[in-house]
This record gives sequence, structure tokens and C-alpha cells, in this order.
Amino acid sequence: MMKYNYHACRDMVYVPFSNMYDEVYKQTLKEIFYGQNIYLHTTRRRTIYGIKNSNAEYPTKGGEAMSFLNWIQNITFEDSAFLEACEIGPTGNIHMIFNQKYEQTVQKLLGQDLKKLARENFDENIIVKIFSDERVQMETGTVRSEEHVYDLGNE
Repeated sequence: MMKYNYHACRDMVYVPFSNMYDEVYKQTLKEIFYGQNIYLHTTRRRTIYGIKNSNAEYPTKGGEAMSFLNWIQNITFEDSAFLEACEIGPTGNIHMIFNQKYEQTVQKLLGQDLKKLARENFDENIIVKIFSDERVQMETGTVRSEEHVYDLGNE
């Protein structure tokens, strides 16, 4: 465990637990580590770059007020939520965490069709505020480069 290296978690440090003489405790820790290892290898992160004021609340077409970030968190596919977490990073980008089985769902709903999907919920004047950056993009791979992003600002 102390030599564990996972490219998405370079800053993670393993801190050993005490009480390793108890066999039940050892087995419990093995199960926890096994489950965590599976989770780390089946979890994906995608980032949306360039959305403005994603935490500000805007009126929706349904009449309630909601931030763009909360709206993304509440998007469902086949009546189920698929994002495990959705947060704003220190530079204002939106980071989405999800199970790898939803990769195509995220690419379709939140990739190429994000602005179109947002128009179903927000008025055009709100869309202009949210998508004011001409280079709104979503990362589609593990490395952010031009061939790994969808350009969401241009239609």
C-alpha cells in the first residue's frame, strides 16, 4: 500500500493503521482497501472549463431558482442520477465525478449537447450569462488537450 501509485491521485498518502495484530481487524482493512481500489479504478472525472458564475442562482423555466452547478448535479438519465459529485474547483471549473459505466452518458448529455440541454431549463438571457466564454469546453479524456475536449460554446 505504501508504494501504491494511481495517476489520478498523485497526492494521496497511505497512513498505516494500528492494531494490526487482530485478525478480524486485518480482514476488515483488506476489504476496505479492496473496495477503495475498485472505486478508484472505476471512477472517472471530467471537467467543464469556461462556465461563468456556475454557483450563482438563476430562475429556471419551471419557476424555481437554481445554480447551474446544482442543475448539472440534478440531471438524470433514465430517471437515475449518474453523477456522484459535482464541484467547483479553485479556478472556477466544474469537476464531475461518476462511475465509468456512465462515460457515454456524460459525453452525450454534458459534452456536445450541454448548451442545448441547458436551453430546455434556462431562458436565453441566462444561457448568454452562463456561456459567455467563447471557449466553454468539456474534457473528454484524462489529459486536457485540444483533441480531448468538446467545444461547447460554438454551435
